[in-house]
Amino acid sequence: MYTVFVAGHATGHPSPGGYGIVLTLRGMPTWEQDGLLASTSPHEAGLIAVREALRAVPERTQPEIVTGSRLVRRLVGGEQHPRKPELVQVLREIRDLTRLRRLQVRVTQTGPGTMEHLARAQTLAETATARARRSANSPACPKCGDRMSVKEVRSGRHRGSRIWGCTNFPDCQGMILLYEAQD
Repeated sequence: MYTVFVAGHATGHPSPGGYGIVLTLRGMPTWEQDGLLASTSPHEAGLIAVREALRAVPERTQPEIVTGSRLVRRLVGGEQHPRKPELVQVLREIRDLTRLRRLQVRVTQTGPGTMEHLARAQTLAETATARARRSANSPACPKCGDRMSVKEVRSGRHRGSRIWGCTNFPDCQGMILLYEAQD
């Protein structure tokens, strides 16, 4: 039986991110994959990891997907419906893959004996996120030098404005104003 351990990682909403996958057969790791995502959220990265895992398992199998994310488990299991369009799209792709490849997927959360492989998937996702942040086409933060991502300000004197905001927010509050909202 195939068991696939998946993890998604991103430092913001949206921000550069990554995913990690560890495929096991009868408890032994047989394959690993990570991937860079230019702009994503943590939940979207988790769903993308599931999608890529389903592409990796053989057709007409019954893979078990293990995730540390309750939301990803509930979305893929059909217990909850996504609200964000990007999650709807990835979930649609997961369902299409399941149907076309004739997979009978069971999604579970972390349990006894699964932490080692799930921790490896999380490490792969975090490493991919770090690579994505270094390769992102965004300016460096004027305060700390880290990457920045486009954000919309929701409160304060720049409310409604778009900015480049530091991906280390709230530890670093560096920003570059892109568009100032007119009151």
